[in-house]
Amino acid sequence: MKTMLKRLGLTLAVLTLLAAGAAPTEAASRRYTQVAGGVYHSCGLTASGAVYCWGDNGFGALGDGTTSNASSPQAVIG
Repeated sequence: MKTMLKRLGLTLAVLTLLAAGAAPTEAASRRYTQVAGGVYHSCGLTASGAVYCWGDNGFGALGDGTTSNASSPQAVIG
């Protein structure tokens, strides 16, 4: 439930910016071909093969080399 609310908040923030005429950021305009969700984090695969993850990262689940939570997609270190 916590993750779903975070995703909803992020989606609403992006939609609000787009409705206000703001240019989307690179992360907001990135297109994913596949998305997978964990209990408190999610990851997306782009058409170019890059992987980005966001959410709870307490145990390094995002794969970005940190244990900091991320509300926006972070590139996975390969």
